[in-house]
Amino acid sequence: MTTTLSRPAAATTRTSTMQIYNGRRYETRDELAARHGVTPRTLSTLWSEREHNDHPPAVRIDRVLHWDAEEFDQWLPQHWTPRPRRTPPPAIPEGLAGPAEFARICGHSSTSQISRWVKNPPPGFPQPDYRHPLPSGGERPYWRPERMQEWAQTDRRARPTAGRTAKAHPYAGDERLTRARRLLQDQPHITTAAAVDQLQADDDTATTSRSWTEIVRTARRHPTTEEA
Repeated sequence: MTTTLSRPAAATTRTSTMQIYNGRRYETRDELAARHGVTPRTLSTLWSEREHNDHPPAVRIDRVLHWDAEEFDQWLPQHWTPRPRRTPPPAIPEGLAGPAEFARICGHSSTSQISRWVKNPPPGFPQPDYRHPLPSGGERPYWRPERMQEWAQTDRRARPTAGRTAKAHPYAGDERLTRARRLLQDQPHITTAAAVDQLQADDDTATTSRSWTEIVRTARRHPTTEEA
């Protein structure tokens, strides 16, 4: 409901932020929004739903919608709750780098290997110097560059070179391959899809279904030995 008020000089007084009509203070949508810390768009939405939310009626003064400020102040808290402000995450300490930089230093094309090392650290792998909280509830690790460089040199020395025996396949020596082989030995007729489901159900390495599928297929091709 909207009422148009005439404005006799003796009855209505104008100030810089409100209208006084017959002793009652009236405010525009923008004025109400600023005072209550809500956006005018939100108040506009509440007004458009007035048939269902008992929104206070508006009056039109000087062709602009106004609402009785006292009546509106009592009504709004019952129909709108301000969202709590998000606390910004702490700043990442200077001089640290995350998984992407660690992967680059180690010569890896993605951060997947770094993530595996963080979850199941091999001997000598550096524990993160800092863990940055994420909105999802997880954490992103960060290291000092010199510690990443030191591990990268260790990692490179451990990789096969031309004078060493090359791996028979990418999963040679992988504990997940051992698990897959054991499952196939216990259930030789199990399908690859069923094997992946079982392995992933007990998985704590965040390995994807696609990777588990490749591991199971490798286990079928190399059931017992790592052939060069």
